[in-house]
Amino acid sequence: MLWIYPLMEVLIILVPILMTIAFVTISERKVMAAMQRRCGPNAVGIWGILQPYFFKQVVILIINVIYNIIK
Repeated sequence: MLWIYPLMEVLIILVPILMTIAFVTISERKVMAAMQRRCGPNAVGIWGILQPYFFKQVVILIINVIYNIIK
């Protein structure tokens, strides 16, 4: 039961930081898309909200494939 409080403290700090990074990434991509006059990253989810999550999944998949090829 004592491990719950430190875990909650970590989550209270970590979740907003990760959400901020995700939305900053989306904002950066939208700004770059506007500068290049294209639509932007809206392929996954409403307004591209899920795009950073799926990008992370693709990167992890690529790393695993490369690791298995090298191994």
